[in-house]
Amino acid sequence: MTFMARQPLDPDELARLSGAMLQAMAEARALNDAGENGERFSACVTRARDHYDRLLAQLIAAEPATAQYARGLADSMGNHLSELERLLDPPSEAELE
Repeated sequence: MTFMARQPLDPDELARLSGAMLQAMAEARALNDAGENGERFSACVTRARDHYDRLLAQLIAAEPATAQYARGLADSMGNHLSELERLLDPPSEAELE
């Protein structure tokens, strides 16, 4: 069995990743509110997902005690991201009825 070495959290990297993710999500929300759900919207959501995945990787590799609070925040951001990703998927015929 292999174990990942635990690493201390890098606050600068966490701030960069979470800031970039929140910026991409805000842009996606603004585009959606303006009725623009095309390629720019999709690119923003994809960019937000990429930053979220990187953020989670940092948190998973961190010491559990120091990462607990940050993981709660990441979960909250992930929920908002999931809402945006649902907007990417066209509704099924059953949902339209």
